[in-house]
Amino acid sequence: ACVIGFLAFAELDIPSNGQIFLIALANLIFVTSFLLLIKALSLGPTGIVIPLQSVFPAYVLGFSIIFLGQSFGLGQILAILAIVVGAAVVGYEHNQTNNLLKVSPDKKLAILVGLLWGIGNTITNSLIDEGEWQSLYVIGNIFMVFFALVLLLVKTNFSGAAVRRAALNKSGILAGVILTVGTFAAYIGASIVGSLVIILTIAAGESLVASLLSRI
Repeated sequence: ACVIGFLAFAELDIPSNGQIFLIALANLIFVTSFLLLIKALSLGPTGIVIPLQSVFPAYVLGFSIIFLGQSFGLGQILAILAIVVGAAVVGYEHNQTNNLLKVSPDKKLAILVGLLWGIGNTITNSLIDEGEWQSLYVIGNIFMVFFALVLLLVKTNFSGAAVRRAALNKSGILAGVILTVGTFAAYIGASIVGSLVIILTIAAGESLVASLLSRI
């Protein structure tokens, strides 16, 4: 609904076939990451899972330097790593009932989610300077909805009732709206600074918010 509303007021340029492929690939990775994150949260506490996956900006930083040729000053790199690690550590401090060194299934999934977030966002980062962020945002969301719908239908043996239940899930809808608004803000910020790395580093503070709210 958010994307349809955006389409009504935006005149978008259509990306090239290569760009559309990369947008589709990135959003397929994002959908997979969401599923794994939800599974990890069902197995372990928020205060552990969220901090472990929130280190993904460090992956984006490394991948962007290695594969995209983006350059950052030493001070910027140290600041980015400090923020990411700090957010993860402080998030963990909100939940000390678990042994962080014990590699349980929820932690393995959280680490994998962080790596996938890093890959998906690096692909998106490669597209930021190549076209309008509005096109990336809208087309990306369309692909994400498509992939999520296909996965839901396959998982439920093409049950229409399951799709209706998902469409009426109030908590899911609220979370989706919040995530959509957050993605909207990330694309705007990335288009201004020319890279997702700085924006995602600031967003790594999500672990603090999630850990605090889950504690409350």
